[in-house]
Amino acid sequence: MSDNYYSLKPETILKAAEKLNLNPTGHILQLNSLENRVYSLYLEDFYFNLRRIFKINRVYSLYLEDSSQVVIKIYRPGRWNENQILEEHSFLKELKDDDIPVCAPLSFDGKTLHIIDDFIYTVFPKNGGRIPDEFSDDDLMMIGRLIARIHNTGRLKKAVHRIKICPETFVHANLDYMEQKKLLPQRYLSVYHKLADKITTAFDEASKDIPLHRIHGDFHWGNLLKRDSNFIVLDFDDFVTGPAVQDIWMLAPASDAEGQRKREVLLEGYREFAEFDRSWLNLAPVLKAMRFINYACWIGKRYDDPAFKNAFPHYGTDNYWESEIKDIEAILLESGIEPESKSELLEDKDYFFDM
Repeated sequence: MSDNYYSLKPETILKAAEKLNLNPTGHILQLNSLENRVYSLYLEDFYFNLRRIFKINRVYSLYLEDSSQVVIKIYRPGRWNENQILEEHSFLKELKDDDIPVCAPLSFDGKTLHIIDDFIYTVFPKNGGRIPDEFSDDDLMMIGRLIARIHNTGRLKKAVHRIKICPETFVHANLDYMEQKKLLPQRYLSVYHKLADKITTAFDEASKDIPLHRIHGDFHWGNLLKRDSNFIVLDFDDFVTGPAVQDIWMLAPASDAEGQRKREVLLEGYREFAEFDRSWLNLAPVLKAMRFINYACWIGKRYDDPAFKNAFPHYGTDNYWESEIKDIEAILLESGIEPESKSELLEDKDYFFDM
């Protein structure tokens, strides 16, 4: 990985916009993203017209939304190849064509992928809105319908280039990488391999007859924006082939009675548009455990990035690995799988991660 990616200069971002004749003002705001580098840019034509018509100061116009801005996303080198990214863009176009509210990339001369200084980037429209602090039952019903509609479109085609959620990709490949790169200390290898075997057995049992299709893959609350009474879904960067329940458990962990009630409300909305068999929920704890191992490897692969060192200062310590092991054991208990020892389990909690 080039250090140039870790310290991208504003000039590079502006040059990327100018290459597509977007005419930026020079105002750049870096958005919250560890995996990729994402920037909001203000556009000059909008400001010019605004000042001419309303005679307002540029400083005040910084706070206006949407048509004044675009978002430039510079992809982390080596994470996805161009075919995988284009498959994401194609899926977003299908969803958009089906009137599903997603943030799809803008096309310039028929292309959604562009190159600047050897980096691949895409331009998205800026969507105004906020992440709500709480969700009403009406919100949950609406979100359930929205997920079902995404899945209905996802069932229409197969993903050729994207990965599939399974123990081979999310558990064993990651464990092999961490062992090879010595990210995982030798003293924890035996425990992790036992956990990996248990996860694989549990997945094989719980996933029998569950259909797999294109899904969002990283559907947590941070990837939903609400504006007025409508929601828009963001960030399909982790889109994969997988079971529908993957996009359910992250939104509705159901870790207590109220959480279970909210999950039922969300599923009620989902079932208005698509089938969801209750037995599919048995796979949710296994998917959580798989995500823990995938997440630990994800951090390790990027730990030379200063942003990751700042975000995860305790990564790789004994405390980190021991806590991970206890958490995975606790999650597996949800599937009725007994760990090696239950005496040191951490108390259960909700999990989601932003990759």
